[in-house]
Amino acid sequence: MSSIQKNVVSAAVRGIVQIVFPAITIAYVSRILNPDGIGKINFSNTFVSYFILLGGLGINRYGTREGAKRRKNPAAVSQLAAELLAINGFMTVVSIALFAIVVLCAEQTEAYRNILLIYGFAIPLSALSMEWLYYSMEDYPYITKRITFCKTLGFACVFLFVRCRWPFLPCMARCGC
Repeated sequence: MSSIQKNVVSAAVRGIVQIVFPAITIAYVSRILNPDGIGKINFSNTFVSYFILLGGLGINRYGTREGAKRRKNPAAVSQLAAELLAINGFMTVVSIALFAIVVLCAEQTEAYRNILLIYGFAIPLSALSMEWLYYSMEDYPYITKRITFCKTLGFACVFLFVRCRWPFLPCMARCGC
């Protein structure tokens, strides 16, 4: 199979996974959490995504472009990766600190504090993904495998942990799930 065919198949599989898994889980999650719980989840997800953007600082786009330019020179790619990982790491620490201050000190976030802290784990994890490197190297089969693994893991976690009414984590012990 040629490189173009592999990329097309990988893109198709990635697209199917990114559509099918959320379509299945949304019906289950919305039935369990009701509109109030879904609203809290969506607010928390959006709130944390701003801090992920701050920590990312546009590195994904820049890294993809610069990595593609240097693709033929492994030493240059390695240097670029080290530099961008250092910048991303610093900005992620700043983002986590701001996130902690806002979540722990602002009264407006008190009602959402537990779920925000859980979603907050996405901030450092997004810094470690280095997704831009794989896109710049055009390693689409690897990207597809990684996305499929993460979506499958998330899919399993939804059905394992979301079993009761909101709030779902402390509730598991109360209702015997």
